[in-house]
Amino acid sequence: MYKYCTLSFVANSFISSQLLILKTSRLYRVFGSGSFHAPHAQFQDEVITANHGRAANLLRAAKTRMSYFFYAMHRSLRLSPQLLATVHSAKWEALKLNKPLIKRAVEDIKDKLHWKRVYVLLRAVWPVLKLLRIADSDKPGMDKIYYLCHKAKEAMAASSELLNDTDLFPTELDLSDAEADANYSDSDDEDEVEEEDAEEEVADEAEEVADDDDDNSDDDEEEVIDVTSMAGKCAAAFKKRTKKVMSAFAVTGWICSIDPVVREDVEKRFKKSLHGPLVEGVIRKLYAHKSDTNIGEMLNRFWKEWKDFKNETGIYEKSHIWNVKDAREGNSAIWHEAYSHEVTKVFGFVACRVTSKGVGMGASERAWGNVKEIKTGQRVGLSGKKVEALSIISQTHRLHQARVLRQLRETFDCIDKHALWGEEDERFDLALDKFGVNVSALRVLPSAPKRILRCWVEDWEKECIKKNDAVAKMKLLQKYRGLTIEDPDHNMVFTLSSENMDWVRGRNGGWHVVAEPAEYDGTNDDVLEIYEINEESLMWMIINTEQPPKLNIQKVYKDDINSDGEEVGDTARE
Repeated sequence: MYKYCTLSFVANSFISSQLLILKTSRLYRVFGSGSFHAPHAQFQDEVITANHGRAANLLRAAKTRMSYFFYAMHRSLRLSPQLLATVHSAKWEALKLNKPLIKRAVEDIKDKLHWKRVYVLLRAVWPVLKLLRIADSDKPGMDKIYYLCHKAKEAMAASSELLNDTDLFPTELDLSDAEADANYSDSDDEDEVEEEDAEEEVADEAEEVADDDDDNSDDDEEEVIDVTSMAGKCAAAFKKRTKKVMSAFAVTGWICSIDPVVREDVEKRFKKSLHGPLVEGVIRKLYAHKSDTNIGEMLNRFWKEWKDFKNETGIYEKSHIWNVKDAREGNSAIWHEAYSHEVTKVFGFVACRVTSKGVGMGASERAWGNVKEIKTGQRVGLSGKKVEALSIISQTHRLHQARVLRQLRETFDCIDKHALWGEEDERFDLALDKFGVNVSALRVLPSAPKRILRCWVEDWEKECIKKNDAVAKMKLLQKYRGLTIEDPDHNMVFTLSSENMDWVRGRNGGWHVVAEPAEYDGTNDDVLEIYEINEESLMWMIINTEQPPKLNIQKVYKDDINSDGEEVGDTARE
């Protein structure tokens, strides 16, 4: 195990990247955290207006996982047009905010050089971010590892000139103000992580890379890396870590991939003399348990069947199998299960075995932690079969809860402080394969579809209302966030909170919505109102209050649903 992953090495070893991380954290503190209510509220208004009713927020970086610093940078760059619109608006000028922290955050937003630095740094590590996302995922990804490692080398090489530009990335900077401004903490802070000596790590890596040969390198000549420059140190750190990642199994998965982009890469870079022995070594291991196997015949059969797969001939000449959803989305294991496993003698077996493997160790760590929780106290003597059965039941339940929560938090319009970087962020690559950045020309964020509001308390809500956990809370927030109600008792208009709900104990207890009046500034909690989720009062007020156009609400009523649960008639009754 290495002390650092590549991203943490980049984050800790260069003062320019440290400053960018601190500035990104400062932007979140001012505009994303809600601790400064007015800047946060105005920023949210700009985002919702620009995206046709779809909310979004900056991401909170976590010290315990260095990739989240870069995820947060990417989200800030993605929302930079809305940040600029916020600080140049008339409403912002009327606020007259004089805190030095806010002024420095505004200066960062207006500084084009800041956004160029963020862009260049993200461009250099973008394939590495995609690699880490695959490793953190519970989906198979072995067929994409070798390809992304190659793309990461190309990205760092293409970025080397800009990374080594000392005008763009100075080697001497004062971090004192940024460090103080970036300090944001609350009751849910991440655990502190021990600081490492980055200079010692850089020296060790430079020495190791100079003396080490990369047996799995796909270059014709040995690559020479200048470990004295910023780009060289990044490349050396990545090369050290990829020796084991770019394994024979990764190469085998690469040539068996169904992903169109990876198949194109195989067409360009595959060399039988270089990659063939690695693939054959994997096949020998997969058939090692069969003593009566003629391994030479097996290898010959594999290459013949793989050639048909590569050229889309023989059993693979049917055009429809290359246009199915799994082929377009690169789900290699599922595709080979359907179209290779039963119709080939060797290739299908090898492809299914290799491409179906996860590449992260998180699942193993969680499973072992679960076993240790089960075998406590008087349960230490449980048999292996009982421990296995109990751990499967417990782990399945926890995985289901985690997947539901992750699905909610990875949506782009999740504005919770625990929001995550998701697939939509990954697809929104901001043209990171090009030099320079023109903030005003960044692609427009995708418009949100109509938000369907079912104007009654649904069955799933009744269960969630009485369940005091984060998943239930998030589900309820997804339905009620941002809605407007006019309370005749108070003769006031309230906006339902997008982040908070209140848990009430007692006979009519459960989750209650939190309503914010216009004068709420994030600190005066005494003006907030709490409403029980029911059809008699809360839903009545929602139905009889005109919702803001930016939310793009379409109301659906219980009378519009037939016995099969389908909508009938005109459901949009505003």
